[in-house]
Amino acid sequence: IDVAFLESAGVQVAVIASAGYKLKRWISGSGAAEITPVTGVTPTAISVCTAARRIVALVAPHTLVWTSTLTYDNYTPLAINILAQTTDKAICVKSLSNLAFVVYKERSIYLARAQSGSDAMAFGFSEPIIVEGPAGIHAVINVNGNHYYMTANGRIATFNGSAYPEWIADGLWLFLQSDIDAAYTSKIFAVFDYRLHLIIF
Repeated sequence: IDVAFLESAGVQVAVIASAGYKLKRWISGSGAAEITPVTGVTPTAISVCTAARRIVALVAPHTLVWTSTLTYDNYTPLAINILAQTTDKAICVKSLSNLAFVVYKERSIYLARAQSGSDAMAFGFSEPIIVEGPAGIHAVINVNGNHYYMTANGRIATFNGSAYPEWIADGLWLFLQSDIDAAYTSKIFAVFDYRLHLIIF
């Protein structure tokens, strides 16, 4: 399950993605319900984030769809991008800043930045970076505009959108590899303790 938040028409909305189900929305006082689209079709997404005041949804295996500005239920048919330059499976989509997000796949990363234009041209996409991606949706954490993530074999990287991901804990990686159960790597979860400035996987 993945969640993104957006204020739409003065109401705080949580948009919920869960593999195999259409996006749902949760509004305080009214609970969760499947999104009824104003335009287009509600996507069946595996991950979701907010960028440039839009909801961005990742649909397996590697398709992105996004809403019009300040809406969670308006999916313009042309607001779509298929990231098939690499054929590996998509893992998640994560906000990097207010105007940028990252699409993580098993063996590649795509950076997207907001740009002026129509809904269909709302984001520009970089060429893919060929690198091992995170173990799962929750294996990525944003700390002060930098992403930190753990791969399925326990390697830890940081990515800020301006350079190739940097492997930052290879001294520990040697010891972690034998402790990780491959059957449960998709459940790796990252947490940031802001008081101690500590990231825990």
